[in-house]
Order: sequence, then C-alpha cells, then structure tokens
Amino acid sequence: MNDWWITAPILIPLATLIACLGQPNRAAVFSITGMAAMLAAATKLWTMVAGGETLTAHAGGWQAPYGIALALDPLSAMMLWVSALTGLAVLVYGLATSHCEKKTDPRVHVLVLVSKLHKPTLRALAYARASRPTVLEAITVNGVRVHLEDGSW
Repeated sequence: MNDWWITAPILIPLATLIACLGQPNRAAVFSITGMAAMLAAATKLWTMVAGGETLTAHAGGWQAPYGIALALDPLSAMMLWVSALTGLAVLVYGLATSHCEKKTDPRVHVLVLVSKLHKPTLRALAYARASRPTVLEAITVNGVRVHLEDGSW
C-alpha cells in the first residue's frame, strides 16, 4: 500500500493534466481538485514518515541499479507538503484575480549594466530596445549613466 502513496506526487498531477486536456472549460475545477488532492497526499506521506523512517518504492519491481527507486524521508515529505500548500495558494490566488482589470503601470524601465562597448553589449542593448521600454539606460562599470531614450516610444 505504501507504493501507491509514494507515487501519488507523480500520478495526481498526471491525472489532473489528463482531465484538464479532456475538458479545458473545466480546467480550473480540475486544477483546484488536483492541488487539494496533492496537499492531502503530501499530508498523508508526511504522517507516514514522521517517525524518521525512509520509505522506498521500486518501479516495476526492479531494484536500484536496473530500475527506478523512489524514496521518501521526512525532509522530502515536508518539502513536498510545503510545495503543495504553496501551489494551492498560488492557484487559488491566480484564479481569484484573473478576472480583475489590469491596474498596473504600463511604464517599463530597462537598465543594462555594461562593462565596455563591444558586440555582446550592443546585442544586449538591441534585445532591451526590442522589448519597447519607456526608458532604457545603460550603466557602465565606472558608474557613468547613459540615457538611451528614443522619442519614437
């Protein structure tokens, strides 16, 4: 029975992905359900190894040199639980704020640190300019600021 619980952090996201691909209009419901199941599985795994033992599962019954061995110790169980809790919180926050109107400032300030003016520096500045920032500044190592504002933006 422990083999299923150790593979749950792999199987639950896989099942959630398959469910979301099958019905994309219900992806939010499936995602929250999958993350809640992941948190429940992580809690169960953490309680299974709370005594300090290490659980292992061998995929396909093959031992370590020839097969894949999954191991679970208290630290990995705790990290799994923390990542599941954080993932659920981020998912709920993202779904709650996805319908809000965007109130961020549209200004973009790009700052590029350059050592000297040579071809890689010019390429970095070209990439920075391609992002169409409102302000583009280059700072050299000796502290000289070069303001590269183009009036066309």
